[in-house]
Amino acid sequence: MKAVVFDADGVIVSPKSWFTVPAEKIYGIPKAAFLEFIHGDFKRCTTGELELLEVLPTYLARWGVNISPQEFVAAWVKHEHHTDEKLLRQIQSIRQAGIPCYLGTNQERNRAAYMKKDMGFEAVLDGVFISSELGTRKPDEAFYQKVQAILELPAQDILFWDDAPANVEAARACGWEAKLFTPLAFARWFLRWQISSGKT
Repeated sequence: MKAVVFDADGVIVSPKSWFTVPAEKIYGIPKAAFLEFIHGDFKRCTTGELELLEVLPTYLARWGVNISPQEFVAAWVKHEHHTDEKLLRQIQSIRQAGIPCYLGTNQERNRAAYMKKDMGFEAVLDGVFISSELGTRKPDEAFYQKVQAILELPAQDILFWDDAPANVEAARACGWEAKLFTPLAFARWFLRWQISSGKT
């Protein structure tokens, strides 16, 4: 293990609820309509094909939401600003042992910038790999290939944690050591790692 790559949402980022909840309760956007957007044009924003602030005005008008795209995005990222502090402390232990740790996540540019600065991931991780910057997203093979090329490591030397089975399977297909994240699964792995590395 020469590097560890962690997913964001559902792993390091764990809000009590996703933005679909306030989108419906506060702004009156039906959950089905918001999810249709997430799986449509928003998904294209996460590869950099579209820009969120450019596509949002049409949707806000359709949903009858009378605020600016910037205000909407600000409310969105703030609602989902909740990091797993215990996991981040464990990640620091791994880094202190000389193993760099990275973020590998599907994000559009605005939330990616928020994660780097406001959530502090640039400061507490060794690097951040963002789908909209790479031009490809998990579980596409190209995502893993581009990350691996930047890391300049053999595939088998990269450990990957993600809560989406499809992303884990895709990483394994690329030769990475990939594990499905649950808090319990990681806790067990972390304890074994501490014992094997003499960190306990």
